[in-house]
Amino acid sequence: MSSIELVPLCTMTLEISEIFQVGRGLFGSRGIGELINGRLEGERLRADQLGRAAADWGLVSDDGFVRGDIRIAWRTEDGATLFMQYVAFMDVGKSAYSTPEFETGDERYGWLNRIRVVGKGNYDPDAGTVEYELYEMQ
Repeated sequence: MSSIELVPLCTMTLEISEIFQVGRGLFGSRGIGELINGRLEGERLRADQLGRAAADWGLVSDDGFVRGDIRIAWRTEDGATLFMQYVAFMDVGKSAYSTPEFETGDERYGWLNRIRVVGKGNYDPDAGTVEYELYEMQ
């Protein structure tokens, strides 16, 4: 059986402007975080968040564990448009884990459509930032 190799893809930094509280529903307390600024920075991938086409629909359990559903549009430095969506699992004040998936019609970045990505990072609620190190699984 072969092992999984993690190849560095990029650092993802996100800035959250405000979290709109929906309140307690069937599955926990829901908040919607508006992502106002994002950056992907790596050897193979460099991009900025495209406008405000991004949000984090977070669900907080009774024990404080957060499950986020995040979607972001990106523009690479050479003009390609990318779509990213991922589920994040966060123990606030500790680590955050993510599983991003990319979509693009730009042939230069078609390889992103086929890879599996995992990330580990941190959420700083005081600064309103999230930072992940993203890795391609091979």
